[in-house]
Amino acid sequence: MPADSEALNALANQGDHYGDVLHLYFTENYAATSGKKDIKTFDYDPDYECGFTQEFKGGIVFKKEECIEAGGVNWAIHMPKIPEEELRSWVENIYAAELPDFPGEWTSEMEYGTKGGEAGCYYSLSDKTAYWQVIVWCGS
Repeated sequence: MPADSEALNALANQGDHYGDVLHLYFTENYAATSGKKDIKTFDYDPDYECGFTQEFKGGIVFKKEECIEAGGVNWAIHMPKIPEEELRSWVENIYAAELPDFPGEWTSEMEYGTKGGEAGCYYSLSDKTAYWQVIVWCGS
């Protein structure tokens, strides 16, 4: 599950991948076991996917939602049970790939985000016994 933040950031800034480091991480590192499903679009722009769910090998469930205008972007990810320190390291690396110019910090044992509470991305980890739930919100 390790994430190379510099390589991921470089890949995310190419072509159609721009701005979606989280989804890119999973598509590059895990085989999809489903296509995108539960796809949501804006009424005024039916070609833009503002939300979807996709499943990946290992029991990973990835959900993205950005269908509320000016509401930021939300992700909910079910991830396999790994040691907490590995998950925390993964969060730090994904954050660094997503926002390399904005330092992050752990604000509690299970919450990580932009230093000082500024606009950026925030991660919340929940131990669900059989899997980790990672909730991510990015916005201002």
